[in-house]
Amino acid sequence: MGKVTPRVRQKQEGGVIQRRIRRLLFLAGAICFVLAVLAAFAVHSLASDTLDDRHMRVDFNALVIQAEKGTLGKGEKAHYALFGANGRVLESTVAMYRKGDTADLHTLSGPNGIKNDGRMLTFVSPVMHNGSLSGMLLVTADKKDYSTPNAAWLVMSSLFFFLAAGACLLLFFIVHLLKNDLFVPIELLHGSTRRMLHGDLDTRLLYDDAGEIGSLCHDFEAMRDELSAAFRRENDLLNADRLLFACVSHDLKTPLAAISGYAEEIRDGIADSPSRINELSGLMLKKVRLLTKLIDDILEETKAQLGELPIVLEEIYAQAFFEDVCGELSLDAAHSGVAFSAGEIPDVLITIDRKRITQVMQNLVSNSIKYRQRDCVIDIHFELEAAELIVCVKDNGSGIAANDLPFVFNRFYRGDTARTQNIPGSGLGLCIAKDIVERHGGRIECDSVLGSGTDVCFSLPL
Repeated sequence: MGKVTPRVRQKQEGGVIQRRIRRLLFLAGAICFVLAVLAAFAVHSLASDTLDDRHMRVDFNALVIQAEKGTLGKGEKAHYALFGANGRVLESTVAMYRKGDTADLHTLSGPNGIKNDGRMLTFVSPVMHNGSLSGMLLVTADKKDYSTPNAAWLVMSSLFFFLAAGACLLLFFIVHLLKNDLFVPIELLHGSTRRMLHGDLDTRLLYDDAGEIGSLCHDFEAMRDELSAAFRRENDLLNADRLLFACVSHDLKTPLAAISGYAEEIRDGIADSPSRINELSGLMLKKVRLLTKLIDDILEETKAQLGELPIVLEEIYAQAFFEDVCGELSLDAAHSGVAFSAGEIPDVLITIDRKRITQVMQNLVSNSIKYRQRDCVIDIHFELEAAELIVCVKDNGSGIAANDLPFVFNRFYRGDTARTQNIPGSGLGLCIAKDIVERHGGRIECDSVLGSGTDVCFSLPL
């Protein structure tokens, strides 16, 4: 047989469950039917009426006494035939015996003198006269005239009625229970599975979390959440890849075009003086360094996404470390014509990776320099808050639009200002900074007002 696909397997499993349920219901119905048949036979066996033997014998004996006295008359319930000793019929109110007929007296009665043929009762008794046998008296009566209802039959019929009603109620309860606790949840699961097969991962399954079926539905919803999250991650990665190609193409195109133009100018002899050649060479070197920085950022971000960005922690004093870092950053700011200031640094012990935290500071200050305005000022201040050291880099640059602010830490994200003003950069600086800070157990936040500057703060656990 071929391999069963998930969809076919799901249908087969659903069919097995339904077949088992149908078998269970059929078995329950068969048991109820058998019990009903047995009860009916039992009731039928007890349904015959009970003979009132005492009353019957009193009436029959009264006729015998009358026959012996010669005062025999017509009975209220019974008919009789009086036979002589020789078997001749002397008197008769029984249709089958006519006066003057002769009968064999030995064949008239059954055991104990009573013959029961199902509907009629026949009683035969000797008739004595002066101490000697003078004949035989045969009395017949309809059996129903001497029958009384069977009390056991009444009890059993009532019991059967209540048992049958109870069995029906129990069967209804079982079906109702199976429907609500099994059939309906399985049908909902089946429908939800079909929707998932068609790509709908948002429709939730409403269920009662009690019992095994509830646990199954809970696990199914957990699986749906995992699948939904996996699909979102996949879509995010696909979008990030598309964005990567678009951003890299854009950010590589401009410096490469400039380098190509400078090289053609030197090759074609347009740059005919040593000073011009030196100037173009310097510009080409600057563009190459920009491309190198872009490639390094992409490699760093890729390592961060794969969890392979190395973090080497060591315990150091914050004051000495940040004084060195701020000294280097002040030179970069001065080279760009930007005022730079740093507040008092708390002298506390922190556990960090020197290289990575330096990289975070460089990325933040570099962004402030790139998006500077006239008379730009960069201020770095430090605060102790609970068990954390808070580091804030604040500038009065161009700021970030409110609709761009939620995305500043995303990969390759660059606002409209950067694109329209052709500000160089990969859009990875803040993304890398966020990953480094979080790998240190801290957090990073950005607050900005368009046209008024930006404030980026991150925390480091003490």
